[in-house]
Amino acid sequence: MTHHRERRKQARNRSHELRTKANYGLTSEQYWAIYAAQNGRCFVCQKATGKAKRLAVDHDHYREGCSHAPDVGCPGCVRALLCGPCNQIIGRLNAQALSRAITVLIDPPAQRVLCT
Repeated sequence: MTHHRERRKQARNRSHELRTKANYGLTSEQYWAIYAAQNGRCFVCQKATGKAKRLAVDHDHYREGCSHAPDVGCPGCVRALLCGPCNQIIGRLNAQALSRAITVLIDPPAQRVLCT
C-alpha cells in the first residue's frame, strides 16, 4: 500500500503543477514561494493550510493590460492563494460589498436602530 500511496501522491503533485502552469503560468516553485510568503495559510481567513485540499490560486479575471481570456490567468493576474470558501467570497463580491461586510462585523447598522 505504501508504494501505491506514494505513486498517487506524486501523480497528484504533477497534476497540480501542470494545472497551475497551464491556467496561471505559475511554476511549482512560484506556487510554493507564494505559499511560504503567506506562512502556509489562506491569505484571507488564515485558517486553511492547504494540507487536505491545496489552496486555490486567486487571480484577477479582468486585470487591465492582460490580453488573455478571463477564465485563465497569468503571473501578473495572480493575487494570492486562498481556500475554496474565501476564493468564492472574493469572486462573488466586489470591493464595495466586502467593505460593507466589514462594516457589518465592526459596527452593525441594525444596532443603531435597535439601541436608540
